[in-house]
Amino acid sequence: MIIVREKKEWERVLKLFEPSDIFYTYDFVEANCQIEGGVPEALFFEGDEGVFFYPYIKRSLNELIYVPDKYRDYFDITSPYGVGGPLLIGKIRNLSKVLEDYFKDSKVISEFVRFHPLIENHKNFEDFYSLIRVSSVVYVDFSDFKTEAEIFKSLRENHRRNINYAIKENFEIKINSPENFYELFYDRYIETMRDKMAEKRHFFPKSFFEKLKEIGGVEFWLLFKDNQFITGDIFLKKFPYSTYFLGSGFTLKLKGLNHFLIYSFMKEAFKKNFRFLMLGGGIGKDDSLFHFKLGFSKKVKSYFISKKIYFEKIYDELVTEFMKFKNIKEKPLLFPQYRDI
Repeated sequence: MIIVREKKEWERVLKLFEPSDIFYTYDFVEANCQIEGGVPEALFFEGDEGVFFYPYIKRSLNELIYVPDKYRDYFDITSPYGVGGPLLIGKIRNLSKVLEDYFKDSKVISEFVRFHPLIENHKNFEDFYSLIRVSSVVYVDFSDFKTEAEIFKSLRENHRRNINYAIKENFEIKINSPENFYELFYDRYIETMRDKMAEKRHFFPKSFFEKLKEIGGVEFWLLFKDNQFITGDIFLKKFPYSTYFLGSGFTLKLKGLNHFLIYSFMKEAFKKNFRFLMLGGGIGKDDSLFHFKLGFSKKVKSYFISKKIYFEKIYDELVTEFMKFKNIKEKPLLFPQYRDI
């Protein structure tokens, strides 16, 4: 087992698992440390019959003031925002025991994993993780189409109407432009989170977007009308995968904005021979966002997470200390339950 912390070695190892998604790159995991705290780390193991690679964010408990001194040298680990989880090609004997022993020896109290719906890496670890299916994820498989016209025809009828309306409105799309593009996106995103009274964990820091803008394969698609910024989306690209990652929201009551942006990206991804576009999901068929995404494709995959605890007694003690510190009587829903994020 090799512990990987340096970018050069990380990217060298990742090439063994091509094609892989941008979520597994050093730069993307490092950017997510702005949200989660902690540092990028990855495990690499090469056996006679297979190879294993697992990037994650490693977070120290030392900075949490309510943690007793005897636990300040412990850690927890989490996937970056979106998707992730371990990658495995072939088979490695006793892998579960190797992982269990390593994380316990490294004083990892808990682990939160977001698996990749399209790679379906959860299937390799059903004997190690207790899998929780949280939603369905909508995706586009561009190999289903031969022309852009076929893609447009496959959209839900009201999506096609909204896109045609937006085309007539002469919106302009700028990619990673103008110079302050990420600030325009950030300001509108935070404004939208306030309007929706979103949970604290969704108020990503500006530094996260500053990091994202420096990563190859991260594109800010901004929509303008009469030189006025209206809304934007962040798309991720690493062949053959592309992802609709974040939307900034908007204030003007104009039809077809999101439809037009996503369809414009679909055309670009198709032209560049990408195989997939992952649109994300919702909590069920009655969810309006999920219904909106289904208008672009009827294809869905299951999205799994896992919540693993390596030291049950310590975990419970930390939850109790956190609840005292926050003066709350019910255990938080977020995992781990001893953190705000």
